[in-house]
Amino acid sequence: EAYQSETVILEAEPGEDYVYTGPIAKRMTAEQLIDSIWQVTKTNPGNGAANVNRILKAQPLNESEKAFTPEKIEAKWIWHQGETGTKSQIRHRFEVKELPEKASLMATCDNAFTLRINGKEAAKSNEWTQPVLRDISSLLKTGENLIEVDAEMFGGSAGFIGQIDLLSKDGKHTVLASGSTWEARPPKGDWSAPKEIAAHGGKPWGDVLNPHRATSTGGQTAPVRAALVKNDFLMRSLGRPHRDQVVTSRPRELTTLQAIDLANGDILAGYLGTGAQNLVKENKSGGEFVDWLFQHALSRKPTTEERSALAEIVGDGTNPVAVEDSLWMVMMLPEFQIIR
Repeated sequence: EAYQSETVILEAEPGEDYVYTGPIAKRMTAEQLIDSIWQVTKTNPGNGAANVNRILKAQPLNESEKAFTPEKIEAKWIWHQGETGTKSQIRHRFEVKELPEKASLMATCDNAFTLRINGKEAAKSNEWTQPVLRDISSLLKTGENLIEVDAEMFGGSAGFIGQIDLLSKDGKHTVLASGSTWEARPPKGDWSAPKEIAAHGGKPWGDVLNPHRATSTGGQTAPVRAALVKNDFLMRSLGRPHRDQVVTSRPRELTTLQAIDLANGDILAGYLGTGAQNLVKENKSGGEFVDWLFQHALSRKPTTEERSALAEIVGDGTNPVAVEDSLWMVMMLPEFQIIR
């Protein structure tokens, strides 16, 4: 019962007690499996059905983040032109001739935002009074760089403000501040110059981009867990009971319905398809992606044969269909679905 029908082999010398010192293995519950899929594919839902406070504890700034903060805030609050809308997409391209000695980002949004630099997440927050201050040196590259922001407001005022400060090796200070030189649009709209709502310090936000207010989390929330969302067809078929049913155990054997949903179900296919789109944006090469996938999904490095086979499928890592195929292959492995 403790091993949920997994085979356990015990060995001992004659006259000695049998002792098992290997890993304990059991099948994941429906919620654990969905949590694992969400974590690898970055497809956690934005909000759960349960009213649970998931705001991460604010972390103090590290020495690198404290080392270089802006002397003056030149950034302006911006949003897309036209009707305000609840969501805005913002971007800005800039050239880097030589990698800076130090680079810092400070940004916030009323009410929430996710900011990426060259496809990699640099900052995320849903608490506008706590701006995010980060060292972003490792995210920059020589040549053209791209800042992308997904901004959202939940009511009231809407605006995003951000500033990047670059310090070159020869001491030259460059400021990249949100303003009319950036671009903005409503989702699926046309890009244009953004609307400048207010200068930093103006109403209703005041002096919010202040290093003394900043944290390295910015009120970021922990990912939503499957236990905090409503039951769906996939989780029901995997054994999650209805709330009005009292159960003391869950079936251990894989049923035909479960096998069909895991192989062909629309819900799982949607997670893996969206996950592939998310992972392609991280700009990993094919080999890097395979190594990353095995580490995050199976907690181990791929064997030479596994790496060669999956790298051939993934290619250069830019094709979402190929990445999705690799996700299917790894997540259908019994090794992924077993807790050790």
